[in-house]
Formats: sequence, structure tokens, C-alpha cells
Amino acid sequence: MARRRDRIHRRVEIDLWHSADFRALSAPKPNAQTLWLWLLTGPRTTIVPGVIVGRPAVLADDLTAATGVTWTPRALLRCLDEIEASGMAESDRDAGLVVLTRALVVDGEPRDGAAPTSPNAAKS
Repeated sequence: MARRRDRIHRRVEIDLWHSADFRALSAPKPNAQTLWLWLLTGPRTTIVPGVIVGRPAVLADDLTAATGVTWTPRALLRCLDEIEASGMAESDRDAGLVVLTRALVVDGEPRDGAAPTSPNAAKS
């Protein structure tokens, strides 16, 4: 897929996952697409784009609370393995850190909007 410089960016509020209206919608069984979207937009994101903090059991627990579907740590790891095998992310499961490499870099170039919003954000 060719990289497009004219991509449209949209802000998604992280509390979407806790919204009663959103939670009332039907939810899919644990799958890598849902995990990817949650990692991009969920409450465990940090001020540094593409960095998520939380060990697998905590992430699975958070996803269960957000979707109303039971995400076991095993299901989360299966989906995370799929995402990592595709080269979209890397993780240190013991440290509780997931880096969404594809959200940061595409074709060897930084994604537009992937940089922290300010030097102070990067320092924190």
C-alpha cells in the first residue's frame, strides 16, 4: 500500500470505551482487529503516540471491562502475537510495554502525527 500524505486524522476520545452507549452495542469475540483499535485508542495509551503501558493480564481485564466480552490473557496474547507477527507492534510482556511500531513508522518514515505534541510531552 502506497503511503498517502493526505491522510485525514481524527481525534477519538479514549473514554469512548467506557461510554454506556458504546458498551451497549454488540461486540465481537476477541480478535486482533479489535485489539489493535483498542491499543490505538484505549485508555492505556500514553502521551507518547503508539506506546501502551500494561501487562497482558491487565490489558485483558481492561478490554473485558470496555467491551463486555471476556478477554482472557491467553486470548489477548494470541491476538497480540498476530499483531506482532505482522510487524505492526513489539512488546515486552514482562515490563508491560507495547509499542505500536506501525502507528509510528510506515515504509521507514515517521507517520504524520506520530510525534509527541511538544518537547515536554516527550520528556514526560
